[in-house]
Amino acid sequence: MDKPKLTNIDIYCIARLIQNSFCAPDQETINTYRPFYGCMYCKYAASECNSPEKIRWRIVFKKLSELTGIPLSTCIARTERIGAVFLPESHYIAHPEDIHELERVHDPETVEKIKSWVDIVIAHSNGTSG
Repeated sequence: MDKPKLTNIDIYCIARLIQNSFCAPDQETINTYRPFYGCMYCKYAASECNSPEKIRWRIVFKKLSELTGIPLSTCIARTERIGAVFLPESHYIAHPEDIHELERVHDPETVEKIKSWVDIVIAHSNGTSG
C-alpha cells in the first residue's frame, strides 16, 4: 500500500496546528479550542475546510498517523488513555529506564501506570504476555 502524500494544504494546516501550540492565547481567554485557534485565520477555511467531511486537520491527522505510526485523534488525553495515545513510537519503548523523567509532568501514580503500559507493550512486542 502506498504511503499518503502531504499536499500543500496539508502542510499549511500542520503549520497552523503547530502555531496554535506555541502562539494561541490561553484556553481560558478564548471562545474556541486552543489547538484550533489558528483555524479561524486560515486561508483555506472558507474553501477547502468548510464542511465536516472536508475538515483538513482530520485528513492531516489520518495521513500523519499512517506516515509515522503515532496515533492522532481529537480526544483529549485523559490520564487513563496516556499509554494508548502517547506510547506508540515513543522513546520510552526503546528506553524504559528513562521513564522516571515523566515525573517532571506527572504524579508518581500516573508514572507507575505508564511504566506498566510500557512493560505490556514491550512484552507484546517480544511475543510474550505480561
